[in-house]
Amino acid sequence: MGSVRFNDQRDTWMIDYIAANGQRMRQTIGPGEEGRRLARKVLAQREAEAQLMIHRLPASQTMRFGEYADDWLHRTQARVKPNTAESYEDAVERLRPTFGEQRLGAITRHEIDRWLTGPHHGRPRKGQRKKPGPLSATTVNYTLLVLKFILKDAVEHGHLAETPAAKIKPLRRPDHEDGDALHVLQPEEITRLLEVAGEPWHTFYQVTVQSGLRRGEALALRWRDLDLRKGLLHVRRSLNRFREGKGYVVREAPLKSRHSRRTIDLAPSVVEALLAHPAGDDSKQDFVFRSRAGGPIDPDSVDRAFKRHLLLAELPDVRFHDLRHTHASLLIAAGVHPKAIQVRLGHASITTTLNTYGHLMPSAFQGVGERLDALLQGNRKATSPQNARTRVPPEG
Repeated sequence: MGSVRFNDQRDTWMIDYIAANGQRMRQTIGPGEEGRRLARKVLAQREAEAQLMIHRLPASQTMRFGEYADDWLHRTQARVKPNTAESYEDAVERLRPTFGEQRLGAITRHEIDRWLTGPHHGRPRKGQRKKPGPLSATTVNYTLLVLKFILKDAVEHGHLAETPAAKIKPLRRPDHEDGDALHVLQPEEITRLLEVAGEPWHTFYQVTVQSGLRRGEALALRWRDLDLRKGLLHVRRSLNRFREGKGYVVREAPLKSRHSRRTIDLAPSVVEALLAHPAGDDSKQDFVFRSRAGGPIDPDSVDRAFKRHLLLAELPDVRFHDLRHTHASLLIAAGVHPKAIQVRLGHASITTTLNTYGHLMPSAFQGVGERLDALLQGNRKATSPQNARTRVPPEG
């Protein structure tokens, strides 16, 4: 049995109890009559936890969040893709200023809620002059997700009895709910973009717009992935930027998922453009789109070039990834079936395709009421007394 006692030297109430692991524990609660009442409640909770074999360390004995997060990153690194590991590291750096020095057991739901709804700004990059702007709700929600991963891991390893982040809901993203998350270029805008872009960017944009490739998939494209006689493009790998030491390296990486490995039939205009596109002299460095040195193009160079060409063409400031959305919108306008769009884009599920582009398919929902009436009225006519077969009544 545990006990509640008063510490005269500290003028505060304390509890003694035997934890689930058999260890004798002491915990300071607080002063005054309120502290005495709270101590009794806490003791009852700790004794119940001990009976249920739930081991709760006092907050002062738990690890600091920053230390545990570093350990979690180290253990997780081998189980996820390199770019996922980098995104986890970035999320931990965003959490570190608020929670880094706190003990795991001292983090409360109220503190997490306050962090979630507070101001969030990005960290300045090396050589960046402008002050980083506020983080998007998507980035903040992803950071919250990583925080939940870490705290859940702490529960599984016995550092916490429960996670204070379990019931915290992410921020609302009005852009997604209002259907404004996608930005697509119109055909005349695509023409203007291509007109201002020199090579290799002209062909790079043309291939991306008419194939729906992700940036990394387009950059990793090699000549052996193309069958221009049949007009086919095989997506087999991606090219990404990875953190290495204090800098970055560009190297090939696995595709986003097994569904990303696919074959795309190319438009005749794209085949013609690729036939005219110069190939490199080095058979080992046979990238379709190459840097001046003959190797792969840095993904960051794509973003810088794209922003520059948007300005020259006097077009809206969209992301390069929006060329993929533009391709999907063109497929929808051409009446391509959603299942074919899913396969062409490499989505794992038709649900992803419909959730992302469903609002661009208004024709699919037009006239639904009339079509239902036509079906039901046709069924009523078929089963009406006038059309029913004459039945011979039974004898007798």
